[in-house]
This record gives sequence, C-alpha cells and structure tokens, in this order.
Amino acid sequence: MEARAAIRVDRTGGRTRLLEMRSDPPLTVRSTPDPSRPDVACVHLVGSGAAPLGGDDLHLDVEVGDGAALEVGSVAASLAQPDAARRGSTLTISASIGSGAALTWSGQPTVAVKGCSHHTLTTVRLGAGASLVWRDQLVSGRHEEQPGSVAQTTVVDVVGVGPLYRSTLALGPAWPGSSGPGGSGAGTRSVGSVLVADVDPDRAAERWARLITSGADSPVRAAVMPLDGAGVVLQAVSPLAGALSTFLDHALAALLDGPAGLRARAG
Repeated sequence: MEARAAIRVDRTGGRTRLLEMRSDPPLTVRSTPDPSRPDVACVHLVGSGAAPLGGDDLHLDVEVGDGAALEVGSVAASLAQPDAARRGSTLTISASIGSGAALTWSGQPTVAVKGCSHHTLTTVRLGAGASLVWRDQLVSGRHEEQPGSVAQTTVVDVVGVGPLYRSTLALGPAWPGSSGPGGSGAGTRSVGSVLVADVDPDRAAERWARLITSGADSPVRAAVMPLDGAGVVLQAVSPLAGALSTFLDHALAALLDGPAGLRARAG
C-alpha cells in the first residue's frame, strides 16, 4: 500500500493555524488543540489500519511556517508487521521548519513484530532560529516474541549551515551483531532517544544528568551527547519497554515544561 499524508501550519494573526491536514489511510491525522496553549497547533496520528505492513510505502510531509509552533503525537504504538510475501515496509517522514518556528514530535514506540523488515527515514530541515524536539523509541518484538528487523535513519540539516545530526539504528536478525556489545547491548529490548536542536546543550545536559542520576536503580541506561552545533541528544536503552517509555516521558517534560521550558518559548 502507498499512502501520503501531510500537516502544514503557519503563523497568521498572532497564532499558529492549521493550513492543511491531509490524511491517507492508514496515516490519519486529527487536530487535538490544547486550549491552554492557543499559539501551538497540536495534532495526533491515528492508525486507521494495520501499519506499517510488509509492502507498505508510507509518507508523511510536515511543514511548519516561519514563527509557527506544532506538536505532533500519536495515540498508540505502531506495529511493524510482515505480509505473506515477507516484503519490507518503509515510512518516510519529511519535515521543514521555518525561521523561528518550533516542532515537537513525540510519537509512541514502533514495535518490530517477528518477521518484519521495516525502515523509517526521517529528514528534517531547520530554518534560522528554528527549534526541534524529536522523540523516538523502538521495541524489539512483542512480549515473549522474537523480534523482527527494523532500521531507523534520522537526518537533520540547518539551512545555510549544513548537517547537524546523522544517525542510523538497526536492530533485529537482519543485523546479527545488533544486540551485542557493539549494538544495543545484550538483554536490551527497547532503544530510544530524544533529540533537541536550537537549545543550550549545557542546560539540556544538566537537566538530563539529574534525571539519570535520580534513576540510578532504574533498568534504563542512558547517555547525553552534545552535538557539534546548537543541539543535544539523549540515548537510552532498557530490557523493559515500559520503563524506557516512562523515562523518555520524563526527559521530555524536563525540557518542555516549566517557566524556562521550551513550551514557554513557543509562539
């Protein structure tokens, strides 16, 4: 199945407005406004069919106009599943963030079901003074199930400057060493990250360091890595998918909420 959905927002009349919200099943987009934050457009992705399924070629285009603010979430985890022919599936997310604009992406995990072969490609272009918060999480198989194969490539560029971030993560039987010491680590079932651009790396690193220290007995293991530019990435792994989801929730809240958080700057 081929599908292409789109979200386009702009800033007019002093607030962010949804100019386009195009669904194409199984990619369905719903507006979920937050009355307490009228300057931010909030939308959620709703799965209107089993996806991604082997053979699927899915595309989501996101455009955030100059000065606008958009938050994108999802209502449930995505199950990457094989079809009868064991074909691969792809999801391509292309995001353009204008000057002084902000995008927060906080989707639910992607679960690599046994037998799947799935690739997600995310490309983001940041305008001058734009900000980005991007959360990702992969889960290797359902409960007590062998994992499928999943790869995730993330590319972030700053217009007029060049590359900010490049990452490819591959897990599953297609990459035999991916669960060993050179990969996610033995016993790891879930891998996640939070990428932030256009933020003081020292401030983000300090907040995340406190979070990591406070959870010293947690099954989550995490590291903070400042980028060569205005950004920082938090990488985390855990044998428990739920524990990692909670940790990433707290990592997002540490950056977004409060009077000094990124949400206070939106709009």
